[in-house]
Amino acid sequence: MAGILREPQGNQVEERYCRAFDFSSSLLYFPVRHHSPACSVHLQKTISRYKPDIILIEGPSDADRLIPYIANAGSAPPFCIYYSYDDKEELISGEQEKYRAYYPFLEYSPEYIAIKMAAGLGIPAAFIDLPYAALLVNRKEETDTRYRYNEDTEYEVNSYSALAAKKAGFRTYAEFWEACYEIPGADMETGAFVRAMFYMASFMRMAEDTGKNEENAGISGDRLENLLRETCMAEHIAGAMKKYQKVLVVCGAFHVPGLMDILNVDAGGSGADSNGNGAAVSDLRGYDKNNTAVYLMPYTFAEMDGRKGYAAGMPFPAYYQEIWKQFAAGAGVSNTVFDNAALEFIIRTARFLRGKNPVSIPDEVNALGMAKSLASLRGKKAPGVYDLIDGVRSAFVKGDINQTVTAELDYLLRILSGLGAGKVASTSDTIVPPLVQNFRELCREFRIKTDTILQKEITLDILKKSGHYRKSQFFHQMSFLETGFCKRSSGPDYVTGASKNLVREIWTFRFSPQVETALIDQSVYGATIAEACGTIAARQFRDSMTAEEAGKLLIAAEVMGLESFYDTWRDEIDEVLDREGNFISAVSCLGSLRYLKNLETMLCSEPDAFLLPLIARCYRRGVDLMEAGRNTSGDDEQKTCESLRSLYALTVEEPTVCNPRLLADQVEAILNEGFCNSRFYGALLAIHEKQGRIDMAELAQRINARLVSSQEIPDEAASFIGGVFLLGRDALFAGQPILEEIDRVIARMDDDEFLTLLPNFRQAFTSFLPTETDRLGRMIAKLHGLFASDVVRTEIVSQEELSLGMRLDKLAAAAMDKWGIMQ
Repeated sequence: MAGILREPQGNQVEERYCRAFDFSSSLLYFPVRHHSPACSVHLQKTISRYKPDIILIEGPSDADRLIPYIANAGSAPPFCIYYSYDDKEELISGEQEKYRAYYPFLEYSPEYIAIKMAAGLGIPAAFIDLPYAALLVNRKEETDTRYRYNEDTEYEVNSYSALAAKKAGFRTYAEFWEACYEIPGADMETGAFVRAMFYMASFMRMAEDTGKNEENAGISGDRLENLLRETCMAEHIAGAMKKYQKVLVVCGAFHVPGLMDILNVDAGGSGADSNGNGAAVSDLRGYDKNNTAVYLMPYTFAEMDGRKGYAAGMPFPAYYQEIWKQFAAGAGVSNTVFDNAALEFIIRTARFLRGKNPVSIPDEVNALGMAKSLASLRGKKAPGVYDLIDGVRSAFVKGDINQTVTAELDYLLRILSGLGAGKVASTSDTIVPPLVQNFRELCREFRIKTDTILQKEITLDILKKSGHYRKSQFFHQMSFLETGFCKRSSGPDYVTGASKNLVREIWTFRFSPQVETALIDQSVYGATIAEACGTIAARQFRDSMTAEEAGKLLIAAEVMGLESFYDTWRDEIDEVLDREGNFISAVSCLGSLRYLKNLETMLCSEPDAFLLPLIARCYRRGVDLMEAGRNTSGDDEQKTCESLRSLYALTVEEPTVCNPRLLADQVEAILNEGFCNSRFYGALLAIHEKQGRIDMAELAQRINARLVSSQEIPDEAASFIGGVFLLGRDALFAGQPILEEIDRVIARMDDDEFLTLLPNFRQAFTSFLPTETDRLGRMIAKLHGLFASDVVRTEIVSQEELSLGMRLDKLAAAAMDKWGIMQ
């Protein structure tokens, strides 16, 4: 380290280190890198030697009540402190967002070791950092709604640490850290290790130039955050020094110089007041503590991986879990520990690959040898995780070694990151949010076991059994919350309308710790499962929701059993309908409301009182937007016409709610305006006849006029006929006039025009039933003086001809196979 950490200020840093790590002082700082096994090894030695009266730990100061549960022998990391803040007071923005933070622990995290050892020694431990909510409301820059503790990249991007890693010849700071701290760390004397930590943090701090003497108004981003946090930690330290003789502070190494500046503690110090750097915590902007919640929840190794977005984490946490396991087992020196860890992961990878790829025992020996050789070339005492990865790549990968991802490396990287999750043993209500309590209560009510992780399947007959209906609502709620608890494998999809012919629902479900983890994550939205679903559903109104989306949301609320959802959000839903400017979306919403009415009739016999007025309102909005169909084109053309058909169908099925005259007047107005999309015009014309505004003779005349005007554009004629057939195909069977007009237009076409038009005409006839197509064919034949027998000729194939054809087919296949021709 001496060759890298060389600065003119070295003497000053040494003097400060001696004051910070003085075992004769009433205040001892232990600087850490979060989630470092080497730091934890020396922290254990420091605690045993110093014998503090209290251990102060970097962590949210309003989470102290969780410390006994963190120390509980039945809890197994990784787990995290889950923190939420509901900005009801609009202290952060006018959006009233719900903010969440995660403070994770691994078994080898120094903070976790400090808590466990404090419990073992019978001394208090306390968190001293600024509460998450206080940090949120006092930051000046935009704040994300999700946050993980120390979510920064200060080690990778800091000008000093990045340059140190580069000059030492390492690819990243993480590899530099492992080589200079993790691998040799356990063999170092504790004072030397802490000195190296202190020097690195001090020089990083000098390089960053925190500007701590500026006014708060002139500091932004990470600098302001560090100042706020360090001011809070300093006040807690000063308070503890007034009550205890020996205080041990465990915090990130980067913060130690800042804390010393604020406290200005001398070698035998008793903790002076703040020297004016930063505002006192009492001067910070306040907030309503009732809007915060703090719980303990299981976490996963993957979420702890520094490669996957957690900037404060070290890469490959499961690998370092194995390192810690080796230290805890008394493996001793680093050479043994890291050699054993490398061998363990090589064997596990080979065992996985053996059934797929030819990985032999010599390959395993070569992988370990290569890892050790690479470590030696890189100046390391033992192979680290990066040497291990390179060794496996060299010995196991049989193809192109330059491939970014291979089966061998993919599995190795996954197990180095970690596939497991932690657990929180205590079931005390004081550390479990009401949402999780409600989930457990509902599982007991529905006799769903949560003491097994085996997948179960259940069939629900919701129309016949009220208990099944309630259970279905519960499953729909859990699915809506995306907890991973259940999945509908069969049955009707009420929201999309798929499989509506089915009655029974089939659900698969499986309990796992991740289910409750997901629920804790959603606990900011309510105290019960239903309340959380309602809150999340209601939030969607903020995102410029369309009428189509609103209709689907109302169905989702119904199948989830969210009582009074519409009553609560009546104004917002009405506003969505009133501002809707898309005809297709408005009619889609109308279809959802119609389906919802039928669903409620089936389930409850009587639809909700709000539904019929809402259908009427949506119907009127759809009629108002029909005008836009005149200019429809492209992909929307068919959808617009189908929406028009749905609108008309409602006037037939629900004439008291959907006034037919309102639609009829709008249809007539559009038809009288002249220019109109051909397909849409045809659909309007069919509705006009069905509603009795014109008779069959006038319909035939109008069809003739449109066809004549479109004869120069065959596609227009076919599109028009398609619109007529969509709603009025029965008009063809009422008499010959309409059919004669269509036949006359086709007869005037030459072959090229007809072939161009044929695909569109075929599409126009797709709405006919087979019996209708047969009947229509007979009518056309009669129109040309023919009989069906003259047109339809059925070729009868004898049994001998069929057998000969099958034989020839087999001979041809054999010949093609012989000649290597793909069949």
